[in-house]
Parts: sequence; structure tokens; C-alpha cells
Amino acid sequence: MSQADIFKFRDYKEYLHSLEEDQGRGFRARIARKLNCQSAYISQVLGSEAHFTLEHADLLNQLLGHSEVQAQYLLLLVQYSRAGSMSLRKHFLKQIEDEQHKRSRLKERLQISGVDDHHQSLYYSSWKYPAIHVAISLPDYKSPNTISEALGISLSEVRSILEHLIEMRLIVEDDGWYSISKHRVHLADNSPFISQHHSHWRYKALESLNHSRPEDQPRRLHYSSVVTLSKTDIDLIREHLVKQIESTKSIIRGSEEEEIYGFNLDFYPVECH
Repeated sequence: MSQADIFKFRDYKEYLHSLEEDQGRGFRARIARKLNCQSAYISQVLGSEAHFTLEHADLLNQLLGHSEVQAQYLLLLVQYSRAGSMSLRKHFLKQIEDEQHKRSRLKERLQISGVDDHHQSLYYSSWKYPAIHVAISLPDYKSPNTISEALGISLSEVRSILEHLIEMRLIVEDDGWYSISKHRVHLADNSPFISQHHSHWRYKALESLNHSRPEDQPRRLHYSSVVTLSKTDIDLIREHLVKQIESTKSIIRGSEEEEIYGFNLDFYPVECH
């Protein structure tokens, strides 16, 4: 739901006011329903010295679809506002400043090229990372909300993955909107993550088969077969398929981003024991 960057704020009420400006009427009513209280109480908190409890903040995290890091930061902001002594406020303020400084250093590191092995392992641990990564290239999927709805992934998980993709320098964020960076991730044929990558997208192909609709048939293609052939023709077919892949990839590189498609191809020896 949320768009504003929570890490730019040191006052959780200012953050909520910023969200309200973006989302307009009904925002306080949605909070009231989630917190199981009257809208008047929400207005009282946002307009006076009263504060939400940590339990309220936890429910707000759920409503706003915060990632784990965002959720922890909101809880920290509420603790800072509720602190009853100067020393306690200094304690929480130091944590807030440390978190903001860490985010600032992260943005500076975005200029460094390359995706290390640790991040490659994370990127290829699930189909969701590359799917969200490429979805951002589409004009209608620039926010966590639209990505969540399009891919059927929970908003909090989308936000967590977006944060990881930023750490990997594969995407950039500007006031809650995301775009693809100049950096790329590529797996070598001998990468330890290659089997995971293939397995995820073969599984998604099976899902596509199980959920196919008649009206989608003209825009999809699935082909499976078992054949026998000469060893010479095996090499010829593999070379032909490689050329077709390169030809297809050249079309993809020049194609306008409008839809997300899976692209799998299998040609392999069947073991006979």
C-alpha cells in the first residue's frame, strides 16, 4: 500500500501523513479497521501528543505491507516517539540515525558493478527474484502494489525482494517507484546455481500448463517429445537450437516491454538403465 520512503522520516506521524497525502480519503478509515478502533482515535493520534502502541505499529506494518526491515524501522520510530526520558530518546534516536546512515551508504555502493556469489545465491533461490526484477521493466509495474497484484506475491515479500534487488544493484528506487539499473546478472554454464534457475522455471512452465485457458492457447507454446536419432544429427539439432535461441534473444533485446513471458527449452539425453 505505502509509497513514501519510510527511512527518510524520524517521526512516524509525518510518515503516515505523507502516505495519507498520496492515498487520499479513506486512509484513516482503513487504519481504524485494521487497529479495530474508531476513526476518531486515529485522528486524535495523528493530530495530538497521543501515540500508537507497539501493538498498533505491528498491525500498521501488516496493513502497509512493510518488509521486515521497514517493519523494524517503524517500530523503532514509535519507540522513539513514546520514550519518556531524554536518555531513552537519545538511545532510540541513535538507532534511527544509524539505520539512515546505513541506507545512505547502501545508495553510495550502488555505483559498484557486479553481483557477488552471495547475492547470486539469493537471486536464484526462487523464481520470484528474477520475475520481480524483469517485471519492473514494464511501465505498469513500477510500484510494490502493482507487482504484488500482477505476480500473486504478498506485498511484504515483494518489498523484501525489492530491497535485496537494490542491494544487488540490479534496480534503483526513487520515492517508492522502481526501475531497472544498468547492472545485469548472468549465470555461467558451470555455475552452482544453474540447476536451481532451470528447475524454478520448469516448475513455472508446469504451473502454466495446469492453469491454461482455451483463450490463451494462441499465445502460448508447449512441446514435449521423446525421439531417437543419430549421434551426428544430435550435434546438428543442438547447433540449430542454439542459433534459434540467439535469434530469439536478439528479437527480445529490441522488443518493447509490455508483458512477462517464460522462455524455456530442453533438449537432452534420456538415460536408459
